[in-house]
Amino acid sequence: MYCHKCGKENLQDSIFCKYCGTKIEDNKTIDIKTSDNINTTTISQKQNKKNIWESLGSIIGMIVGYLIGRALGLTFFLLVIGWLIGYYFAKWFIKNHQNSKFFSFIAWFNLISWLSPILGFFTAGITFIFAQQKKQKKYYILLIIAVILAVISALLYRPNNTGYSDFKVGYRTSFIDSCKKSSGGNIQVCTCTANYLIKNYTETQLTEYSMQYKTSGQLPQALKTAVSVCVGTNSNSN
Repeated sequence: MYCHKCGKENLQDSIFCKYCGTKIEDNKTIDIKTSDNINTTTISQKQNKKNIWESLGSIIGMIVGYLIGRALGLTFFLLVIGWLIGYYFAKWFIKNHQNSKFFSFIAWFNLISWLSPILGFFTAGITFIFAQQKKQKKYYILLIIAVILAVISALLYRPNNTGYSDFKVGYRTSFIDSCKKSSGGNIQVCTCTANYLIKNYTETQLTEYSMQYKTSGQLPQALKTAVSVCVGTNSNSN
């Protein structure tokens, strides 16, 4: 047995170092503390790696959601956002409350939450964390049901007889009103431009173009194209 202070060897059953008088039993305490520190450091490193992977996964998820949103519409991007909000909300709630009844309610609520696709993905994100914690198949089944039905609901969602989503119908009305004020009341060109935009661009793209116009004060190329097409059409008809 070596003394942790002077480093010299003593008999195995020594209580005090015969060279410097330090209590040999303190070595055991130091070894235990060292072991605890190593374990704590290892756990902390694993948690940091897990957090990094979760963050990367969230970023990738948002990018994929954005790309899907550009192709299929803003609703599908919001589905990804709903999932991420539910996921991180569940992690925060578990850390601070540990209320399993709340999560159990949310898990079963998946059976109807898919009727609103974004809400369905939000509850699915919460249920995913709960399923990981409980490790029970029924919660994974509820999660899968919510995701599948929410996607189907989003694909079939046509709340009006125009064939466009509420977002596009509202965008069309708002665009026509603004256009009439700025173009001297040419209702034909304004209506044509609005129809062209909602027909050829996704909800995400329309939102981007509106933000570009508000921040820069200049018409994006897509709007210029739509206006040119409609002005030409209106001229030919006259």
